[in-house]
Amino acid sequence: MDRVIHAIARGEEIPADLPPIPDQIPVPTNRPGPGPDGAYEFESGEGAIASMTLPEGMAVNLFADEQQFPELANPVQMAWDTRGRLWVAAWRTYPHWKPGEPMDDKLLILEDTDGDGRADVCKTFAGDLHNPTGFEFWNGGVIVANAPDLLFLKDTDGDDVADTRERILHGLSSAD
Repeated sequence: MDRVIHAIARGEEIPADLPPIPDQIPVPTNRPGPGPDGAYEFESGEGAIASMTLPEGMAVNLFADEQQFPELANPVQMAWDTRGRLWVAAWRTYPHWKPGEPMDDKLLILEDTDGDGRADVCKTFAGDLHNPTGFEFWNGGVIVANAPDLLFLKDTDGDDVADTRERILHGLSSAD
């Protein structure tokens, strides 16, 4: 290794001589669930609502769920905009993103267009994010914490898709 370091210091070009990366080894969970292949089965949104005890005069309805909108997986923050639409930061690839595969975390907009109290449209405002931990509406767009960056995203043509992506800060830590 010293030979390589000294050669690089002298300005010599050193070809990479790395062994091939081995195939990924499947690692089973150490806490299997009761479902098939040790998976956990989660209650549906409707099932969860049915099991709730509500005070008199109160009601709960399911606005959106992963069965209707698979891209809604692993929501980490939600906020309503001034048009009554629900924005959600969703971590579809968390916690099992594999290096070499594309990031698939998103900022979504869910909208009830027919007034029945349920979302019937889901738009991806911004994709290609990696664990967006939060967002805030600002200046006609959205500030998104997407470590190591703080991004400003804005739709400039009215199609509910971010057309501009500006890094406003870099260096945020994502370490535990």
